[in-house]
Amino acid sequence: MSKKDLFGDEQKDSGSDFASMFETSLQSVGKTLKVGDRIKGEILTLGKEELFVSTGTIDDGRILRTDL
Repeated sequence: MSKKDLFGDEQKDSGSDFASMFETSLQSVGKTLKVGDRIKGEILTLGKEELFVSTGTIDDGRILRTDL
């Protein structure tokens, strides 16, 4: 049984080849976000004043801790 990450992508063994990882990454190309869209994100880093979030698209996001 395969595991999936937050974005529904299959998690592969560490032996995955570059070509298959590249093909998987291309699936998110073309997705755009608009103001008001609800998305699930994965926190990349926690800073003192802000968080950086992977949005599953070509753009990552930044959230100020005061907004949470």
